[in-house]
Amino acid sequence: EPAPPAPPPPADPKTGDEAKGAPAFALLPAVVAPCAIGVLGALALLKCTGETASTEGDLKYVYGALVVLSRCVAFVNFYPTIVWKTKVMEKGNIRANPFLYKIFGEGAPAKTATVLFIEDGAAGGYNRSNRSLHHMVENMAGPLAALWPCALVAPKATSACVCLWSVGRVAHQVGYADGYGKHGPGFALSLLAALCLEGICALTAMS
Repeated sequence: EPAPPAPPPPADPKTGDEAKGAPAFALLPAVVAPCAIGVLGALALLKCTGETASTEGDLKYVYGALVVLSRCVAFVNFYPTIVWKTKVMEKGNIRANPFLYKIFGEGAPAKTATVLFIEDGAAGGYNRSNRSLHHMVENMAGPLAALWPCALVAPKATSACVCLWSVGRVAHQVGYADGYGKHGPGFALSLLAALCLEGICALTAMS
């Protein structure tokens, strides 16, 4: 029997300064707007649980610092994606690549293709599921730091956020393993949970 046709190669990433992407100031709404969403989500969640996010004294500064930390984590995650990834990658599985490599050294061809993740079959699923793990680690500093402080002022709401975040991360990984784009619902759930924790911190800081 003839061998099955090989899958089409992934789209080559763009290289060179001529590739255009979003300017750096495009980060502003991506960094600031989610904070407002988190506050609104936290207000709704606290209304459901009957809790009040408040504290006294200088501890308010700690809760405010947690908001700053979360926005810092958001910036360093959005910066390569919004400013640079759009310059070198099209849509699709290729966007799972956190780095782009090339072959160099003695014996390397004068012009070589960019080295990317394998994206088809079991190897592609393995690569993307591990990328989901890395994505979780990249984004968990804010929620992890806010977990205990939020639990002190709103334990029920904090518990709900942690459960929602956990479900979202599992859905993100399972969906990503199946193909780029299917991780979207899980990403949305985990992001909403993390923003609600941040919102509880913001409300406590302003109390």
